[in-house]
This record gives sequence, structure tokens and C-alpha cells, in this order.
Amino acid sequence: MKNKIKPRFFLTRTFVLLIIMLLLFSCLGVMLLLRTRELYMEQDDAQTDSVVSLAANIVGERINTRIQMLSSITRIHSGATIREPRRVLAELKERLMYYAKTKNDMNYKHLSVADADGEVTTPEGGSYNIGAYDFFQQALRGSATTSSVISDPSGDHRHCGGFIAICVPVHMGAEVIGTLSTVMDLRYAALFLKDINIRYNGAVLFLVDRENTVISNSGVFRDLNMYVSAPTNVFKFMGGILSEQERGELAMQMASAGDSSVYDYASKSTGRFISYVTLPHTNNWKLIAVSSSNSIRNSQQKLLMTLGITFVVLALLLMTIILVVYFYAWRSSRLQHISNAMLNTTGLHLLTLHPSGLAEDFDGRFAELLGLPQQTRHFNFDEMNTEGRKMFPHAPFKGGESLRLCCTAPDGRNIYLLIQIAEAASSGIGEAVALDVTADENLQRRERELAYVNQLTHLPNVESFSIMLKDKIAAAGADYGAACFFIGLDEKDRISEVFGRIVLQKVLIKTATLVAEAARKFGGEAYSLDYGDFVLYYEDDDPCPLRSIVEELRNALRAPFKIENHVIEIASSIGVITYQEYIKNNTPTVDEVFRNGIIAMNLARENEGIFVLDRDTYDSVLHNIELEHALLHAVKNGELALHYQPIYDVIADKICAVEALARWNSPAFGPVPPDVFIPIAEKNGFINTLGDWVLDSCIEFARTLSKMDVCIEFNVSAIQLLQIDFAEKFASRVKNSGLPPHALGLEITESSIAFGREASTREKLEAVRGAGMSIYIDDFGTGYSSFTYLKDMEAEWLKIDKSFIHGIDGSKEKREIFRAISAVAQTMGMKTIAEGVESREELETVLELGCLYIQGYLIARPMNAEALLRFLADFSGIESLKDA
Repeated sequence: MKNKIKPRFFLTRTFVLLIIMLLLFSCLGVMLLLRTRELYMEQDDAQTDSVVSLAANIVGERINTRIQMLSSITRIHSGATIREPRRVLAELKERLMYYAKTKNDMNYKHLSVADADGEVTTPEGGSYNIGAYDFFQQALRGSATTSSVISDPSGDHRHCGGFIAICVPVHMGAEVIGTLSTVMDLRYAALFLKDINIRYNGAVLFLVDRENTVISNSGVFRDLNMYVSAPTNVFKFMGGILSEQERGELAMQMASAGDSSVYDYASKSTGRFISYVTLPHTNNWKLIAVSSSNSIRNSQQKLLMTLGITFVVLALLLMTIILVVYFYAWRSSRLQHISNAMLNTTGLHLLTLHPSGLAEDFDGRFAELLGLPQQTRHFNFDEMNTEGRKMFPHAPFKGGESLRLCCTAPDGRNIYLLIQIAEAASSGIGEAVALDVTADENLQRRERELAYVNQLTHLPNVESFSIMLKDKIAAAGADYGAACFFIGLDEKDRISEVFGRIVLQKVLIKTATLVAEAARKFGGEAYSLDYGDFVLYYEDDDPCPLRSIVEELRNALRAPFKIENHVIEIASSIGVITYQEYIKNNTPTVDEVFRNGIIAMNLARENEGIFVLDRDTYDSVLHNIELEHALLHAVKNGELALHYQPIYDVIADKICAVEALARWNSPAFGPVPPDVFIPIAEKNGFINTLGDWVLDSCIEFARTLSKMDVCIEFNVSAIQLLQIDFAEKFASRVKNSGLPPHALGLEITESSIAFGREASTREKLEAVRGAGMSIYIDDFGTGYSSFTYLKDMEAEWLKIDKSFIHGIDGSKEKREIFRAISAVAQTMGMKTIAEGVESREELETVLELGCLYIQGYLIARPMNAEALLRFLADFSGIESLKDA
């Protein structure tokens, strides 16, 4: 059975050509629109320049009319031979009274005649000088001119807004003998721009002087009273038209324009168009036209842009419609292709499925998939289902329901099917689609293998062991017997270093094989843990033959074998935990079993490779772990304290020093001896923190003891001594304390200078000695050092261990050893201290042997700081102790 989906739209060459033609038409339209806009802008610029030039001619003519009118007054028709400059100027002054009417028509004010020096005489007999004004100097050179904005040259300051000055030369023949000048109120300058309207671009006109001060304006900014009271720079009006940078550019461009041509400037930020032209017969006046947004030109631009945008939008809309049609047509074609491929070449099969399990109306490919003859027309899934779940008969099918079936073909293959009921009839018979998911099922099985099997050794991994153990623990009864053998290779890192990683992997594979063989022999299960360790799980109703299994494992792993021409012997540690042991009080968790196994394996390394973890050993290990954890918080919780044991100087008959001894009184464990918690502190690294606390406490107490001429010495662990900055840190703290260096002493054990560490130790001790502090060697004679180490150590004091003192009065051998140690110390310039003196007989013996410094219970037991201070205050010599 093959189904086909008919396409709803056929893609043809005509459709593709239509798209191409539409794109070309759009591109040509945009190019035509851009060219039209370019031509329009060229004609627009020319028309604007023509209108601005015409307006400039009108303004120039109006200014020139006033100049010509004033020049006509200066014409004097008399013979030059009988005329003198003073008489000519005087006659000109007399004639001014006949021009009062003309002056009023032209808005003139203050008609005045000045001689060649600029002196002006008023009708009232007063005088003033205009020689400093620029307009007078230009007229004296023969040029009629206008200038603004100036103050009243006559001194009349009633109009503080300024004036426009007009000045023409007075000729006598070819000679300029003076000037005729007048001023015009600034508010009448609007007459220059009257009735001038540039409708095309709606321009606002500004008439400005050489300083860009507005003389007059027309348009929306027109306000004559503004200029009378406060002349304003034209660029102030352009704050909303041009940006600050554009105003600067326009100012520079206007300053460099000297002829009467029209110049243009277009704003990029606002689109405003500005034209300006320099006016003749003026002192560099300019006429500026600023385009308005309400103009014929702007309306034309808007219309052109509207047409262009409309065209582009229509083109894009048409293209979008065509592309949408194309997309749906392509999707329909694609769905047709995919559907046909799924039905014909993938694992999809159409069939009719009855609630009884009967399948019919399927094609030959589906029959071949199930291993049936191709001509098979029906079969029952209930006869082929091998999963053990009863799937048929089934309730009447419903649309959307799905089934997962495992069918066994006649050739023994398992085929996994996912059946989806697409539509169901009222009778419960469903039209279904079957999908072959055998490959997915095999992939999931492979993923499960990767998750629960070690890929190197092919044994069940730690996850499998955890799941198995969890199930076993949950089902454990009172008589249940089991044991776990945790097996660790002791030299994995060494094998990797010597032979390489590949050889190590082969060693682990070989070890896994040996462990698996031993497990099969005893009916147990072998698992591969992380880091190359293994575990053998064994259970039986009878007592576990632990010793037999351990011996079998040891013999199997101990036998040498050959890998890549290398003969390798495996050293292993086997830790055994029994199920009965760890369920004595409560049912453990999987993590507790792992922890017990690791503990047993570590103890096996310390006990010739085999260790069976019982309850007493476990409790002891757990006690040490808890003790170690409590020690980490002892300093912070104030559980540690220092006790001090005095050292007696026989010659001075006084206490010369005290030894600081750490004591720990734990709330959980009670008093813990130093020989118990000091090794724990050295093992877990807490010894450095503990040492810093001892040092700080000794420095603080030494402040009190130094006043009594008693020094304090304290023990330093070999681990502390090997710190890189130990000597520097120690010397720095003593120096910062302000104590004299001899107030503190450093006590080390002889084991600190043994085992090849004497060079490093010597360097650090030299630094301590260089800082002025004393060095004590403690417990000499009990460690691994010899007299040869002493010659390289710059110690001042040698403490002879109490094991040589106890019973020395009755032992000739101990006296000889004591005498030898004292002699060697004396030869090396060292002083000896006898430790552990507890009786008067021992005291007398060590004194006879030449030892002059005594420490022990005979002098005093270790005591806290308060008791020590009382002891020192009461001590009056060795005789007082004997009496006591």
C-alpha cells in the first residue's frame, strides 16, 4: 500500500521569470525615481539662486536710492577756481535746510557735513568728530557706503538700539574735501525688505551687517521692536535650524564670500536650505534666505517622496505576496516528498488493527519485516508477542492511542514496533501506522550497557554494584550471610610510570579476568570499581569460607604474567567486610558499605595485604576519624591549653626556663594525650595551625616571664620546620612582639634532623639562631639520629631523654650512656638538660655526671600559667623543694 500526497501548486519556469522581471522592474523604478529627484534638485537650486539674486537686487537698489538721493545734495555747480573747501562746506551746510522734506521721506536723521578731518559743527554751535568711524574713512576715499549698527555720532544716545549710517563724499573737482552723512533708525530698515516674498521655498529673509547682526528680517520671525532694543546675531535664530557644527561651518563660509554671487548651504540634520549673497554699496552686508517647511518647494519634495515610497511599498507588497505563494507551494511539495519517502523507504507501515490483535490490510514490506511470507494478508500479534505482557485482546481502540510491541520473527529475531492508532471506528477497529523502532531499542540497550558495565574490564561497574547492594540490603534477613572482598592494586601508579598507560590498562584487564574466575569458582559476583579497584561479592547460607576465598585471590593475583615482553607481578591489598558485622546494630546504606570497604582495604595495606574488618576495628577507625574532626575545631572552641614545666639551673639555684606543653581537654573525648592528637594533627595538616597558636600563646606569656628572667621554650613539629617560610615567620613574630630574642627558645626532636633532611633543617635553624633565639634538641637518644648529625646543628641545648634517666642511679650502663652524651655535647659547646628526674637519687647521679640543668617531676609537674606564676613566686631554691 502506497499513499501519495498531491501538490497544490506547481513551480514552473514562468513563475521564476516572473520573480526576476519583478525584481528588475523594481530596480529600474528606483533608479528612475532617484534620477528624477536629482534633476529636480538641480533645477530647484537654480531657481532658488535666481529668486535670492532678484531679492538681493531689489534690496541693493533700495539702499542705492538713498545713497543717490544723499549724493544729489552734494552737487555744487560753481567754478573750482573761485571756490575754497571751507566756503563749499559752509554753503553745503546752508543748503541742508532746503532738504527737510526729502529727509523725512527718506527717513533720514541728523544730516551733517564733516570736513576732511571728520569735524562736524551742529546748528547749535556744538561739534563732534566722526573721523574714527569706518563709514567716514570709506567716504573720504571717494566711496559712498552704508554701515550698521553704530551709535549716534552726534552723541545722542536716546535710541540705544543703534542706527544705519549713510555717508557720501563731497567733491570739489576731483578732490574730496569732506563728507555728507546721515543716520537712519534701525527700525526703519524693514523698508529694505518690504513686499519681498519668496513663495517658492517660503524663505525667511535676514538682512545682516558684516558682524552677522540682524538689521531686518521678513517672514515668521518678523518683529521690528526686537531690533530697536536688542540687535541679535543671526545665528541665534538658527539654533533650531542648524546644529552647532553646521552653524560654525556656515559662519566660516559666509566670512570667506566676497563677491556678489549667490551661495548655498544645505543642512544635513534638518534638511533646511540656506542661500546668501553680499550686497554692493554696503559695508559687507548680506541678504540671507532660510527655507521654510511650509513652501511650494517643500510640498513638491513631500509629493515626490510620497510617490517614491508608495511605489517601493507596492513593489515590496507584490513581491511578498509572490514569495508567500512560492513558500507555501514549496512546503507542499516538500511535505509530499517527505511523506512519500517515509511511507516507501522508512519503517512506516499502514495497517488495520482489531482489538483481538488481528492485523490486516498491510503491504508486503510489513510482512517481510516480521519474517512472514510476502503474500501474507493477516496474522495475530498475540501469537508473536514475546515480552510476557498480555496485550490482546484489547479494549476498543480510540484515535491517538499508541502501543509498543515486541514480536519474535520465525528466524528468532526480535522486532520492536510502535503502533499509533490514527483513527478508530465505532466498532473499535483502528486504522494504524506501525513504525519499526528496533534500532532505537538496540541503541537504548547499548546505552544501558555503557551505564552499568566498565568498558575496559567488561565487568559490571560501580553503579551496578550499588544497585545490587541496595537490593540485597533491602531484602536482608537475620540469617542472611554475605561478604564483600575489596581488592586494590598497590602499584598502579608505579606500573604506569615504568611501563606506560597501555600496559597498565592490560594489567587491569588481566586482574579483572583473575577476579572474575575466582568469583565463578566460589559462586560469587565480580565488579569493577573506580580507580582500578575491584570487589568480589559472595553470599551463602553457610558461614562464608573467607580464608579460602582470600587465599585463592592472593594466589591468583600473586602469580607473575607476561604483557608485551614485560613480566609483571601484582601486589594487592584485600579488605574483607562481612554482612553480619555491618548489620549488628542497624541496616547500613550503600555509602557506608563503600566506606567500610575502603577502610578495610587501607588497613590491609598496613597488615601484609589482608585485613578482615570486624566491629572493634571499625569502631577504632571511626573513633580516630571523629577525633580528627574534633581536633580541627579545638583551637576555635578554646579546648586547647598550654601547661608549663620548669627547668632548674643548679649553678644559679633558680628556675631558668619553662617548657610549654599542649594539652587538649575535649568535651566529647575527655583529656586526649599529646602522643595521640599530635600525630593526628601532623597527618591531616592541622599541625601548622596548632603550631601558630602555640607560638602566639608563648609570645604573650613570655611578656610576663621575661620580667622574672625566665625564658620559655616550645616544641616545633618536623612538618612545621619544613615549611618554606617557617624561620622568617617565626623571627618576624618575635621581633614584632618587642621581646628580647633570648626570651623564647625553639625545641625540636632529633627525628627532625634525620632521614636526609639535615640540610634543610640546618638552613632554617641558622636563620632562627641568627635572630638571637635558642635552639633545644629534645628526646635525644630515642630517635634515629646519631652523634654525626649534632656537629652540623647549631643547637645550644641538648635534652637527654628520660628513658636514660629513669633508674640511672642503679644502672651502670645508663650512667655510661649519659656520660658519653654529655661529653659529646660539651665538646660541641652544647648544654645538657636531664629530662624526667623524679627522685633525689636520680638528681644526685646526674649532678655527679656533670649535668647542671634538671627537668622532671622532682622539680615540678606541668602546670597552667596561674599555677606556674605562683610556683615561681614561692620558689627559693632546690632545698625548699626537698623540704616540701
